[in-house]
Amino acid sequence: MYVAGFIGFTQLLRYSQLRGASMLYVIAVNYLVAAACTIFLLLRRGEYVADPLLLILAAITGVFFFVHLLVMLASYNHAGVGITQAVSTSGYVAPILMAWLLWPDKEAMTAVRWAGVALMPVSIFLMRPNTGEKLRFSLRDELILLMPFAFSGLIGCIHKLVTTRYGDAGQATYQAVLFTFAMLSSWAHVLWHRRRGKRVDFALGALVGFVNVFALLTMMLALSGLAASVFFPISTSAGIALTLFVSWLLWREKITRQQAIGIALAIVVVILTRQ
Repeated sequence: MYVAGFIGFTQLLRYSQLRGASMLYVIAVNYLVAAACTIFLLLRRGEYVADPLLLILAAITGVFFFVHLLVMLASYNHAGVGITQAVSTSGYVAPILMAWLLWPDKEAMTAVRWAGVALMPVSIFLMRPNTGEKLRFSLRDELILLMPFAFSGLIGCIHKLVTTRYGDAGQATYQAVLFTFAMLSSWAHVLWHRRRGKRVDFALGALVGFVNVFALLTMMLALSGLAASVFFPISTSAGIALTLFVSWLLWREKITRQQAIGIALAIVVVILTRQ
């Protein structure tokens, strides 16, 4: 269910982009819906954690969520949905290294994990679009492709800090504040640039927002019954593979043999670093 939500979120964004929707408006509506849903769930649950550090981390992550989505959309135009998602997913190696540095007794780096970390830059290099007959991949394009990787790593590190410090108790507060600040950031951007959207753009943004919340809730539900060491390798590997397949099916995105090797290595990295 989580993988379906994850794929639905990315492909709806790409559909909105290709049909010429006002993407800033779609993103803003998406976060408006996500914020409303998570605030409702927080109020219904009635358990609040008013810790200043938690609120600050949630606010920072909310802004990162908005910026991450912007750079993801930019990368979609240069590298496609499948490659962008695979590179972005590789960023979740960062919280593993951070946990090892901060809590070496609890989060030891095994030889298997180090092997996964060593393969990560190789996989990203291989996943880069080639400079071929039709595609010229400039330094600017390289940076655009690496930005989703960097932001997913930063977001993953904050998620890890919150999970380690507050456990399940702070998750509802964290998510509600996170999406609230993502909403505020996106609407401030819309108003600053005086962007307007049509009714269909609002509908697309609302749909993206509901799918976004659905993916989040199904991930939480899955983690309540499965160990993270089981859930993340399976869900991430399936997410990468199915995103590539759906992107080929819907948008005819093609990958080279070199990129296929890079994607296979990215899946191996996910599996090894979760051991």
